[in-house]
Amino acid sequence: ILKIPDDKVKALVLLDNCPAHPQVEQLTSDDKKITCMFLPAKQTSLIQPMDQGVIYTAKRLYKKKLLNEILEVEEPAAGEEDRRSYKTLQNHKNYNIRSMIYNFASAVKDIKPSSLINSWKKLLINEEVEPDTAELETEDFHNIFHQGGENSATLEDIELWLEADEYGLSYHILTEEEIVESVTATENSETDEYDQHETDDNVNPKPKLGEIKDHLNIVIKYVEDNNDENISAYYEHLRHLRELIVKEITVKGRQPKISSFFKPVSNVNNESVPYTMD
Repeated sequence: ILKIPDDKVKALVLLDNCPAHPQVEQLTSDDKKITCMFLPAKQTSLIQPMDQGVIYTAKRLYKKKLLNEILEVEEPAAGEEDRRSYKTLQNHKNYNIRSMIYNFASAVKDIKPSSLINSWKKLLINEEVEPDTAELETEDFHNIFHQGGENSATLEDIELWLEADEYGLSYHILTEEEIVESVTATENSETDEYDQHETDDNVNPKPKLGEIKDHLNIVIKYVEDNNDENISAYYEHLRHLRELIVKEITVKGRQPKISSFFKPVSNVNNESVPYTMD
């Protein structure tokens, strides 16, 4: 790309001290024209733009979306049992990798442009800017927990949860014994997982299409009566989803039942005999 003759190529590869990186010797060319150097320990967080509040903000945005999805915040009516903790537990059990990926992608989109601009100031002009943590402070998360009925969570507990991955290592090099134990444990748990899935299917049966359509009608009515543009933007999508559900209901309604393949026959004395295949 740079149109530099091969005999003129010289490069210095700068890397941080992540253990996943190869050794210096492996990244150095035989003629020494391409060499490698590791940055001093604990220096990369001072100059890399993503470490200037971007990763920090993304993690907090994700954790807020996680809580908003799994915490049941609707308070019970007077005289009703408070089942928020139970519903929260069920939501947590249903939370999966797909939900995690969607929420993290959404969190990254929510990072303000100003946060991305400020992340370069340390490297370019040696100016430190505090990350924008509006509505992402420990007190904000404390309020979310309390809205979900988790009143035992203290500010110290929440701060520890928010900062848990800031102080610990983000990686762990497995020993050979740990690798073997991990593989064998996975093999031994396959049958248990299958049995658990069977149990979960019985405990949480799939909703009927008619029920889904009825709930969609309620949501569509809510969107129709709402003046918020961010909500009304999904009106056509919801109507299209309802059309697909109605089509699926219609198709299933046309499928013959197994009983339609059988019919009673009569013998010469007009006595009923068992059903037989047509």
